[in-house]
Amino acid sequence: MAIRREVEFELEEPIQYAADGGTSDATLVILKAPTTRNRRDCLFLKQQFLRALHEVSGEQDSKKNEPEEPEEDKDKKEEEPDPEEVAILIGSSSVDLGEFFDRARALMCRGSAFIEGKVEMTTELFDRMSMEDSERMIGSYMVNFIVRSVLMKQKKASSKT
Repeated sequence: MAIRREVEFELEEPIQYAADGGTSDATLVILKAPTTRNRRDCLFLKQQFLRALHEVSGEQDSKKNEPEEPEEDKDKKEEEPDPEEVAILIGSSSVDLGEFFDRARALMCRGSAFIEGKVEMTTELFDRMSMEDSERMIGSYMVNFIVRSVLMKQKKASSKT
């Protein structure tokens, strides 16, 4: 898993933003890797993801009659998680979705997202996004930065044993 510094995210529904003395429609958001400036929000999101992962894996362990996936499919899912899978995982747990979304929104508006790669995301711009785009963008950020670092740590720990 290569370390990514930024990722392009395509909006399904454009949002208007101020540019060059007028307004423009944005369809692209550049997501930037977190820095220590964002540590509190990142750590909160990571902790909530781990809590959800633990809860869901505990539920799966208690189910005995379900068929297991082939090993290679499990490995593929762990290496390249899907943003929608992250959202389902979080939603399937006792994690407070409102608090999770609010902290992710705060993270996006603290130097982690740039409209068309030029204008830093603000709460006003974030609130113009459709709910679907905002959820997908948060999922993409989790997969590309927050979850990726968790998975890298898990992979290193399992290779030591």
